[in-house]
Amino acid sequence: MYLDGLDELDQKIIRLLIENARISYSDIGEETGISRVAVKARIQALEKRGVIEEYTTIINPQKISGAVSCYFEIETNPVMKWNTSCTMSLIHCLALSAAVAI
Repeated sequence: MYLDGLDELDQKIIRLLIENARISYSDIGEETGISRVAVKARIQALEKRGVIEEYTTIINPQKISGAVSCYFEIETNPVMKWNTSCTMSLIHCLALSAAVAI
């Protein structure tokens, strides 16, 4: 399994955070049987080791303005011409390589 490099307690903490990244240290402690101070120390150790990289919020753009930002990495032949026509409006086009003209 993907959590094999962790002890059983860290695995349980990770599973709880995957289910709800906003779960409190106290609630994790109740689920794992350790104090909230011990939970905090374990989570900080997981962050320091790079096991936990970030906490993310996923926003539903349809519930707000409907705008969506998308970034695509496209590899093309340098002589290929770009066609930016599509059914959605193109607001910004970012060129990340000076060797490619859009």
